[in-house]
Amino acid sequence: MTAPSGVTVSPAPADRAALGRRARGRAPRSGHGEFEAAPDRPDASVSVRHRGGRRVSATRGPGGRQRFGSP
Repeated sequence: MTAPSGVTVSPAPADRAALGRRARGRAPRSGHGEFEAAPDRPDASVSVRHRGGRRVSATRGPGGRQRFGSP
């Protein structure tokens, strides 16, 4: 069957299942939780805390002044 121009045709369910099984062979679920950070990677919590001091609150304007009205 051919689709009209501009229309996408999804693969049949059996074909999608076969694609999923092949993909699972390349990326097994057991490997999804593995993560080894580089030894020189900075601590993410330190980075967030460092940047947090420079953020402007939604209820505060520039210079820390209280905003009036809805944010």
